[in-house]
Amino acid sequence: MYVVMTANEPDAGLIETIDALAGEGVRFIIAHAAREDAPSPVLMHLETERPSVTVLRMPAGSGRGELLKEAFRRIVSEAPKGECVLTLDEDLQKPVLAARAVENAWRRSKGSLVVGSFRYTGKIPFFRNAAMKLRRSIFAVTSGSRVYDIESGLRAFSTDLLEEFIGVKGSSFDYETAILLYAGKAHIRVEEIPMEAPFNASAHRRSFADSWLIYRMILTFMLTSFSCSVIDYATVLVCNGLLPLLHSAVRVDPATTLIPVFGYGIDTKLIALVTGRVIGSGCNFLLNRRVVFKSGGAGSFIRYFTLVAALLAANYGLIHLITRENGLPLWLAQPIVQTVLYPINFILQRKWVFRERVPLGEAK
Repeated sequence: MYVVMTANEPDAGLIETIDALAGEGVRFIIAHAAREDAPSPVLMHLETERPSVTVLRMPAGSGRGELLKEAFRRIVSEAPKGECVLTLDEDLQKPVLAARAVENAWRRSKGSLVVGSFRYTGKIPFFRNAAMKLRRSIFAVTSGSRVYDIESGLRAFSTDLLEEFIGVKGSSFDYETAILLYAGKAHIRVEEIPMEAPFNASAHRRSFADSWLIYRMILTFMLTSFSCSVIDYATVLVCNGLLPLLHSAVRVDPATTLIPVFGYGIDTKLIALVTGRVIGSGCNFLLNRRVVFKSGGAGSFIRYFTLVAALLAANYGLIHLITRENGLPLWLAQPIVQTVLYPINFILQRKWVFRERVPLGEAK
């Protein structure tokens, strides 16, 4: 097992935690934002007295995400597949008991990303409590999965996932939230282990900059999908507006708005929808593959555009029904239909399109 800890201000408690978790086959990686003017005597002691401890010194001011990635890179270079990686929070209370609980849960279900999920007791400041609930709600809406404690750094997972996690964007506290978003998209099962802990205001003080990093990352996730929908929608309106203007060139029947193609009348709305969907879904797939998912092979490509075709047929059918039967204009009918179809699209992408992204046989 590899135990990863970040240490900006290491104290004697770090030594106690390491001694309590030490055992046969346990390696400790401590990533430290070093200060040249004040070397840590605790880390110097650990390096000389504890052979199982490796200290990685990073530039001063390095964020938690940068520290974790550096530790992960070290483990990748030496660790066998299928080993447990356990990450601990710096401000973790009762770290040994909490770490053991998460480790044991991972060993029972090695395909999961196991998270120590804290339910804080005692009086929690109103704004802090509201901020945690807001982050939790935004995460649930954008990721499609419910995780109670998205900020917890107490986690256990397989070394098989390290290379994927190293590629996840994030440099500070946003990194751990980004991993949870990635896990949802990559179909890695997230298992939470509920834990109670007294709320400690000083231990949970996050700067506005750290909070903004988390919100920015989640909002970027939302805007990726939203921007492609806007492209789709704008293309539909432009095409639907331009095609009827080409009466002489394409012989549009002004009464029916049909264009003759090989003897068949094709509705201009269908042409507009197809054009918009091809452009919008193409952008969506490229963004998912290169920016969001950073993955996807031929299988996901085929499944993705099979789903696009099926949803396009449903889209056109509903548009036809709404515009012909109820007289709604296309500019209003299209967003209504897209809203109705979005949950179906989301569920099918998670359960079917990207099913090949399961990195471990047991993750579902």
